Amino acid sequence: MRRGLRRYEVAYNERFLQNMRDKLGLAIEDEADLSLIMDTFSMMHEHHVDYTAFFRALSNLHSHGHGPVRDLFVDRSVADQWLERYEERLLNETRAHDEREYAMRRVNPKYVLRNYLAQQVIQEAQNGDYEPMKALLKVLERPYDEQPENDAYAALPPDWGKHLNISHSSGPFLFSATSGDQTALAAMIFSCHSAGPVWCTDEPRESTATVTGMSSTSNS
Repeated sequence: MRRGLRRYEVAYNERFLQNMRDKLGLAIEDEADLSLIMDTFSMMHEHHVDYTAFFRALSNLHSHGHGPVRDLFVDRSVADQWLERYEERLLNETRAHDEREYAMRRVNPKYVLRNYLAQQVIQEAQNGDYEPMKALLKVLERPYDEQPENDAYAALPPDWGKHLNISHSSGPFLFSATSGDQTALAAMIFSCHSAGPVWCTDEPRESTATVTGMSSTSNS
């Protein structure tokens, strides 16, 4: 069993590193990448930076500039320091900026199923209006596309929705929306519509990454 667990750990770590390199647009492996990745998670967690918005803004860094990334930080000097480090790392890359960022936009979605969006369409569905749910599902069919006419669905959560979890009132089912899972959303909406209201909690929802004994958590 120990050997099996060790093989799993090695495979998980390798896949994690590759996934994060893809999200950061790093095609050439560097032994310092793990440190950069884990420091990035720690920074986002400490400064309450939205995970989805951060990586999507990074995917347009050279076409849209540093502004969209910096705007996610209260202390923009933290963003500036990180961006300087990231730009230095990019000097090791050989791909053109537009080629790299195109690939990054294929793995960093603009639209995700956020809990506050699910809460809104569930409430509308409970009142008999399913059009908001249909509209949201339509947007989530193409989460990686810009869809500028649907920018409102990519907005950061309002204060009331930052730590929102949605649960079916008749049981312990917890719906934590971290991706464009259309089936889950539709099922949740219809289930809640037929069985009763939903409740919300202020418990934070976080994404955790663990690699070789190191862990870091970031809001998403």
